[in-house]
Amino acid sequence: MGIGGQSEYINYSDDHLAICAQNGDDVAFNVLASRYLNKSYKHSNSAYLDSEDFAQESMFGFLNAVRTFKKEKGVPFSAYARVCMRNSINTAADILSKEIRADGDLDDALSMESGDDPLLKILDTEHLNEVLCLCETTLSELEKTVVFFVAGGMSYKEISEKSGMEIKTVDNAVQRARKKLKKAIG
Repeated sequence: MGIGGQSEYINYSDDHLAICAQNGDDVAFNVLASRYLNKSYKHSNSAYLDSEDFAQESMFGFLNAVRTFKKEKGVPFSAYARVCMRNSINTAADILSKEIRADGDLDDALSMESGDDPLLKILDTEHLNEVLCLCETTLSELEKTVVFFVAGGMSYKEISEKSGMEIKTVDNAVQRARKKLKKAIG
């Protein structure tokens, strides 16, 4: 079900391109993929996935969206694709976090001397599931990311280099996380 020269594809809607891609039109698929997968994954905002895993899971979600999209359902492809991509990312992060907790690696990474720092105090607790739940419900994605990096013993500079964030952004996120966790633990 080709739709003409490649330059014409750019004018077609995502919905139309998805239907063409489902019917084996590789050019339609490539144009659609360039709209959704040409994003930078440098700032994945996932505490468990690195940027490569984030990009891979986004691709899996996108492929699933193209494969299962039904125009007659009335949901635009753009919304459907975002949900499929987000679900793929979240599922992978959930699986990885469960594996980490089962292995105890995160527990080892979180064991540090706490002193008076509320962030380190809460991360030093023996109740890891409660800590993770508290972080999940209290902190933003950015704050969770930097908290886990700090818990892993990384310096602000190392976090900045790994995540691509400015050092001041890292510091601000850590300070906000400390305040939120201090308030949450009373």
